[in-house]
Amino acid sequence: IADRLKRPVFVISASMLIGAACLALVGAVPLPVFGLFAAMAVGGVFIGIMRPARDMMVNAITPPGATGKVFGFVGTGLSTGGAIAPVSFGWIIDQGATNLVFVVIVALILGCAGIAIVVDRMGKIADSVPKTQPADAAAE
Repeated sequence: IADRLKRPVFVISASMLIGAACLALVGAVPLPVFGLFAAMAVGGVFIGIMRPARDMMVNAITPPGATGKVFGFVGTGLSTGGAIAPVSFGWIIDQGATNLVFVVIVALILGCAGIAIVVDRMGKIADSVPKTQPADAAAE
């Protein structure tokens, strides 16, 4: 989807917003089993749609020759979050604040969507700045 639109940040932010809305619904409204299943399924599909667009965006802003380093950094961040989140959310649930888990997840998703938009804007600003040659190269 993102490669057809040529706007990965649009796919990322829209998918995250829809996923966050579904999770907010699950946390805020007592749903019947089918409604819970449907909301989680739709939210999961849109969060899944976001992933290839995220990779396209990371690839687009990566400096030449640094792709492995950048994807390694991103992958390490994802793995670290995947290790910390279950323990943190388990502790929140043990405190009896089950709905707070959904609030935290929605806040994190919205924060990530905001970061994606800011990074996209920063890339456009950087692309609009004329490239200058270093003083040593111009003297030669």
